[in-house]
Amino acid sequence: MNLENILRYGALKIQIAALEDEIDLMKPVVLQEVAAIRGDTDSPIELKELPGYSFSIKPGKRVWTYTPATTELDVTLKTRQKEEQAIGLATATESEPVLVFSKKRHEAI
Repeated sequence: MNLENILRYGALKIQIAALEDEIDLMKPVVLQEVAAIRGDTDSPIELKELPGYSFSIKPGKRVWTYTPATTELDVTLKTRQKEEQAIGLATATESEPVLVFSKKRHEAI
């Protein structure tokens, strides 16, 4: 068994996680800066330093709020689905295996 690929994969995942954390911190500031640069237009902005890439701003997602009657129907449906799973009327299919690499959680002392 050769651990080289496993170790490289793990190292890359750690780097990606650190980069994603940095991106999450920067995103609000960059959003404001891109909005300031583009002004009132909806056009993406392109920077010569990043050829082939652009920044744009898309509207936020809609969040729906339903009437109590619809919410009740949703609860009833979910309950019915769980019941069908429990008694074997519902069928499930297995998806492809997924590789998971996770950080070990610190145990409380």
